[in-house]
Amino acid sequence: MILMRRFVLLTLLCLSYSAHSSTALFEHAQAVSQTMSALYMQGLSEGNKKYEKDLESYKKKANVTLKAYYNEDPAQAEKLQASWGKLKDLVIISYTSDYGWDIDAEVRRDLRTYQADLYQLSLIKKSKSLSEEVEYQFALLQIESIIARFFDIASVYNGALSLSNTELQRLDPVTISQEFKLSLDNLASSSSNNILAKKILSAKNKWEFIEEGVVNYSNQSAYFLVYATKKKIKEVLESGISQLP
Repeated sequence: MILMRRFVLLTLLCLSYSAHSSTALFEHAQAVSQTMSALYMQGLSEGNKKYEKDLESYKKKANVTLKAYYNEDPAQAEKLQASWGKLKDLVIISYTSDYGWDIDAEVRRDLRTYQADLYQLSLIKKSKSLSEEVEYQFALLQIESIIARFFDIASVYNGALSLSNTELQRLDPVTISQEFKLSLDNLASSSSNNILAKKILSAKNKWEFIEEGVVNYSNQSAYFLVYATKKKIKEVLESGISQLP
């Protein structure tokens, strides 16, 4: 009975994402970054069950959205599946007396590579679309990507020094942050709903409050605030999507 319920739920989720297959890549990329944030927050919070629950939820979302992406680009989805299929079961964090709460260094590097691959693919797709939903979804991807990188660096002992030049170039939080603020300005100015427009600009203000510490990794102790602020900004952007015709 439990297995049947899980099968029905997975089927309904797949149908839901399939209905928006044009944004499945963005949603998968978001879910992977959300998975990373929850993973590293679980360690930073010393095993808080809230983030463990978030981690499992986002991993499932990543699986479902990738399945939906097959409807849009089967060949590319197959390539992504080859990478994500190897990673997903390794995305766990555990405590040891020698290293505390930590994730395998190779898995961490592979996650960074996969996240950057998704961001670069999404950039290409975004450049070919004029859809308002894509604009919202890409803004969500921007904020999730920046935050995931922040938690990655906050949770590794040698911080930003662990990043290679290639990793810095392929996903640069400083550049993405500037582009994200421009995305919010554009979404606010193009909205016919004045209340929503004000909420989007308020979300921008919330981002600017934490921006410096996040993109320059200079306030890593504020990770609970960063996680909570990301959630509030995400809620505003998702409410914009829900109001689209």
